[in-house]
Amino acid sequence: MTPYLMLLLDNEGYQAGNEGPIHFISDGDDQGAGFVADYRSTMTGLLMEYLEYLNKWTHDTLGLKLSQQVGYNLPVDMLEAIPSVDIPETETLSFSNLIDGFRQFSGPANLAGKNVISIELGADFGQAYYQTWTELLQDAQHAFVAGVNQLAIHDATYSHTYDNTTWPGFTSFNYSFAEQHSRHQPGWDVGYKQAMDYLARCQFILQGGIAKVDLVFWDKQTAQDAYPGILYEPTDLQDAGYTYEYLSTENFNLPMA
Repeated sequence: MTPYLMLLLDNEGYQAGNEGPIHFISDGDDQGAGFVADYRSTMTGLLMEYLEYLNKWTHDTLGLKLSQQVGYNLPVDMLEAIPSVDIPETETLSFSNLIDGFRQFSGPANLAGKNVISIELGADFGQAYYQTWTELLQDAQHAFVAGVNQLAIHDATYSHTYDNTTWPGFTSFNYSFAEQHSRHQPGWDVGYKQAMDYLARCQFILQGGIAKVDLVFWDKQTAQDAYPGILYEPTDLQDAGYTYEYLSTENFNLPMA
């Protein structure tokens, strides 16, 4: 690998720090793309090895299961790595609340037999102290219809003692992301319980079922887009009542494939 590391410079941001003005390519037909793909494949394998060890440690030491946001924002094949943890977790923010993005995440998890697929829900940009329950419930419904069945709602105001902070408490991320759920919200005593009860019932029903999908699309990305977009634009399949998800090449090696 060492002789080829220079090929990775300035190749879609995988060289840390200032990339500088120097670019390296090979004289092969693919200009070194194969070396880069091999490097990313190695990174994916190492990430999976790391996650599998964390899984085992969590089981053996804590007697718990491991939930982890897997693969996006990294130069790895997200879909290949997703089955490496007990409870894979996606998120509203990076996936832009797109149903098709959530389908890309839930496909490998379903094929791997994961009964729970989680989401960091509702971290909408610019919505601190502004997000409505209507918007948050819509975020949840986008995730539900794409196979997600567990919610970790983002986030809460820290109202204990904190330097240079007054009422209603420390607000994380410089007010950039929703929401600041706490007793200081006007709706805390009016509406929160009803909405949470509804979401709890949805999760209970979805986790008790068996995921069944009609079609699968092949999606091989050696380095996952940090903000997964829509891969299949037409609506003909869903208009006709068909469901679909996405799988990467290596997912077909799973025992349930």
